[in-house]
Amino acid sequence: MNRNLPTIINGTTEDDILEGTLGIDKIVGFGGNDQLRGYKGHDFLFGGAGNDILHGGLGDDFLLGETGNDRLFGDDGSDNLDGGA
Repeated sequence: MNRNLPTIINGTTEDDILEGTLGIDKIVGFGGNDQLRGYKGHDFLFGGAGNDILHGGLGDDFLLGETGNDRLFGDDGSDNLDGGA
């Protein structure tokens, strides 16, 4: 496993609870009211459509809420948060 490449975790059009790994993650919620948690590593979280809750966890993370009424929490680290449209 190459630790420099992110683990990709994709949701569905339903309401999903998606959790990251110890390494770098790219987590995409797609549709639905999702809960995304990055855990450790420098993670990239994309809420997609719906009213989502995003937690970056440990590490320097990038969180993008996209559409809907989203709540973004950077948690520990130097994070970039963007609520989207």
